[in-house]
Amino acid sequence: MTPSAPAVAPPAITASHRVAAVRLFNPTQWSGATVVEAPVGSLAARSIIDWRGVRLRMGGKEIAFAVREGRPHWRASLTTPTQPRAEDLLVFSCTVPPGKQALVEVVEGTQAPSRVLRRRDGRLEISYPGFTASIDAATGMLQSVRVAGVQALALPMSEREWLASPGPLLTYRFHAAGLVEILADERPWKGPSPWISHAVDYRLDLAGEAERAPMQENRAPLYGYRDFAAAVRYPASVHTLPGASVVALGEEFVNGRRWSRSLYLGPGASKAEIGPLLDVATEGLVVTPEPVEAALHGLGRVFAPTGCEAAAGVLRKALAAAGMRESTDGQPEPAIRLTLAERPADYCISGDGFVVQEADHGGLNITAATRFGLLQAAYRVGKALRATQTGVAVPLIASNPTVDLRAGGFGGGGFEVDFPYGDDAEWERVLGELAASGMNVMGDLGMWGNWKMPVSYREMPELRSSAPDAYDEVSGAKFSEFDQHRERGQKLLKYLHDRGVRVWIWLPIGAVPTTYAAAHPEAMSPTNAKTPCFTHPLYQRYLEAFLKELLETYQLDGVVMIRDDNGGTCECDRCKAYLKTSRTQSPPWEQYLILYDRLRRDGFKGEVAVYPYNDHYDPHLEPLLPADLLIVGHGAGLGVLSRGYEQCAPMGDTWIDNPLASFRLAGLARMRKLLADRPSFWIGGAYQASELPWLSVGRFGWDASCSVNTIRWEEGTARFGPRAAVAFVRCHTAYDRLAELFALPMLPLNWIKLTPEQQRGTANECREWGRRFRAGMDALEKAAGPRADPAWLAHMRMVGAFYTTNGVRLERLTRIQNLAKAHRERILAGQAMPAAARKALLDQYAAMWREAAEVAAMGPTTKSVMVGHTVAYSQLEPGREWGLQPWGYYLDWALEHKQFAGSVAALPVQATAGRPFTLRFEICNKGIMPWSEQARHRIDLAGDAAKLGLPANVQLLGEPVAPGDTRTIEVKGVAPAGSGQAEVTVGFFPTFATTDPTMRGTVHVAWGP
Repeated sequence: MTPSAPAVAPPAITASHRVAAVRLFNPTQWSGATVVEAPVGSLAARSIIDWRGVRLRMGGKEIAFAVREGRPHWRASLTTPTQPRAEDLLVFSCTVPPGKQALVEVVEGTQAPSRVLRRRDGRLEISYPGFTASIDAATGMLQSVRVAGVQALALPMSEREWLASPGPLLTYRFHAAGLVEILADERPWKGPSPWISHAVDYRLDLAGEAERAPMQENRAPLYGYRDFAAAVRYPASVHTLPGASVVALGEEFVNGRRWSRSLYLGPGASKAEIGPLLDVATEGLVVTPEPVEAALHGLGRVFAPTGCEAAAGVLRKALAAAGMRESTDGQPEPAIRLTLAERPADYCISGDGFVVQEADHGGLNITAATRFGLLQAAYRVGKALRATQTGVAVPLIASNPTVDLRAGGFGGGGFEVDFPYGDDAEWERVLGELAASGMNVMGDLGMWGNWKMPVSYREMPELRSSAPDAYDEVSGAKFSEFDQHRERGQKLLKYLHDRGVRVWIWLPIGAVPTTYAAAHPEAMSPTNAKTPCFTHPLYQRYLEAFLKELLETYQLDGVVMIRDDNGGTCECDRCKAYLKTSRTQSPPWEQYLILYDRLRRDGFKGEVAVYPYNDHYDPHLEPLLPADLLIVGHGAGLGVLSRGYEQCAPMGDTWIDNPLASFRLAGLARMRKLLADRPSFWIGGAYQASELPWLSVGRFGWDASCSVNTIRWEEGTARFGPRAAVAFVRCHTAYDRLAELFALPMLPLNWIKLTPEQQRGTANECREWGRRFRAGMDALEKAAGPRADPAWLAHMRMVGAFYTTNGVRLERLTRIQNLAKAHRERILAGQAMPAAARKALLDQYAAMWREAAEVAAMGPTTKSVMVGHTVAYSQLEPGREWGLQPWGYYLDWALEHKQFAGSVAALPVQATAGRPFTLRFEICNKGIMPWSEQARHRIDLAGDAAKLGLPANVQLLGEPVAPGDTRTIEVKGVAPAGSGQAEVTVGFFPTFATTDPTMRGTVHVAWGP
């Protein structure tokens, strides 16, 4: 509970009493009070500040504060810390005007006691200037919340609705800024999960007229697996009351294991006031701690343990930039000593945590529990170093991460990812930036990525091959390129290990090299020519040989098993018999367990994980799986319903990927919810033009209280310099809005459900945010000056143009639909539209293609291999987006009048034996979209086409075939000798990728002498 300001003003405090500070910047339009949270360790290491003996001052006035536990909900003791740890949070409320900065100082003194809580008539009453609340002291149920004198609860909370087994505990937090937080958490358990057989539904009934805030909710991604969205719900709503409003944000697990609500109480009720309140609630202020410092007047040596030179190098570089270099005459003092703690608990650090303390002789001691912790300390200290007239001011800080697993993997097709395609220096830069963000596990997704770690199959030489197309489905490498991939793999592995980063390798199950089937056909599945029989002794020998060489060649920290697009399962009689008595009776899960058992039997001590991409984790599996088997990524979402969080790292939405390939990114403002207080494993992705999500994989998992805008600010400062930070934040705010519009109302499936008024509103919003984004990019480029990165800016501009062009494209789609709808009967009857309507429809279609080409033309300026592939593969053309194809079947399923429909008709052909003949057939467009040469519609000829010398396919050339038009197609063939008849199947394939034609017809051909 954040206390209110004391009734009596405190004595004047002079500047000399300041011990630390928090600098704030408000990039939003919210002008009211807001809540700020900052880890106390970012202001001072443990015991440097006695938080019972300090006050907060802002603008010469005292503001109240509290210190609360900062551990994640599943680790929390739910008690107020008397001796705060580094991750515990300083919490206070304050007002920072829009676009302004403010400084909150930590000064000596004792804050006045709180007067906001009192006990009366069996109730606990909380009273702030802006709102009041009451709790039933006997049951702990919230009875009332009043804002601006109006009751915000429609019904008091009922004890009956909150009883569950195992019993969760209710936690309330009341903040002077007008925020009420309610959390229900289960307590840690031992043994089997109690949540496999228990479920509960919590309710909180709010008053007023309710309206959803869909941009802040989660939703099943268009691509990727939907199990997390099915298991965890992020509701958001706005409740309008007389003269007031309540914004409700929350999280709900479907089994009741966790439930929360954050109620933001606003005195106003207009949308103009609610919008900024939502912004500050989800994106926050920029929070920059200014910690307690020690003066370093000289530097003797920087000492580091063996294997920690990378951390020492980061620190030396930062010191040199501040004008402080190591002594060259052998003088050891004052020294900076990096140390790995033998007993981290003695320093109150855990995981990758660290502490920075003053040492004797004016030096510095930096202590961490891990090498990665020392690296993080070096980055944090280096970033906060401040040059003074007599030396350098060094921050005395400490930090503990919120969760221990902050993992990312780098995989995907060439048109999906822009992780390095170039030299090792590019790889090291990207991996170094991710490590600096706090990401401590990096996955080599070799089968899908550019970083591969193959083996030579030295114990199975029959699998080796010098053929140029021989390919290893497991590592994703050609045999001819093994040596260069092995060399790079070992180099990158060393680079990451030197920094304390753990490396996991991607292992597809049910996959073998392309040479395996030829060498051992008897060990293959009888139903799938690419899949091995997982119970065959030869396959077991293969696993043993492969794993032995893999673990001897690469010093791996973990293995991620997956049945990806290249993996299958065997259904032979032997495998079926094995499954009948198996643990899970599931072919893929048994293969996971066989591999797990072999790894552990062979003494592998690292982490073993399943990425259940095609084989989703289900709670009924829980008692059957080893306790230390991690469940991560796609398909792991249901793990949060029954697994211990330490063994579950789901991907919260969809992979962080390339929007140009039409992937709908996870909403940037929601990344904090998805990543903040539980382990996670994400893959992708578009490293440029989506920096916030990728860097946040490490940062949010380290500091759950960090705001979205703080990450933007820090990234802008690091990339473009301090002068450009404000412009960077504002630019990304506009980018965020465009991304959310693209992901939700601009998804064609959603767009067609909007009313005409809603469509106009969405299109106008897209145009407005596009204008703000372009202006923001101009301001960013100007502010960055010489530090501007032309390729980065070009990439961002291209993505922004892609978003706004899609908004225009949707408007054109609607106009095309309306034109076709007005003449639907004629179109379905195969009659041409009136000339004026036909021209108007074709003009809209041509403009749609022209605008898409303009976006594609921006590609070369980005210098991105990913963008180059995206353009080359025609991914930006209408209807040709890969993967999601939102203009394809996904949309056609929902349309009464399909985009692509029609008929094929032809007369039988009487041909002469051995002579050329012409096959004529008519295609009639009965859909709403034109057929055009630029769309590369394909007409396939199957059946007896090859027997008649007919081509396998024909491209549609010439003028577009508008809805209602009929076109005659002629193809040449040669009749066989003698007499006979044949049947040719004609199939029409639309713009979007599909294995099935949208229309099909049959043509009969007869011939004789």
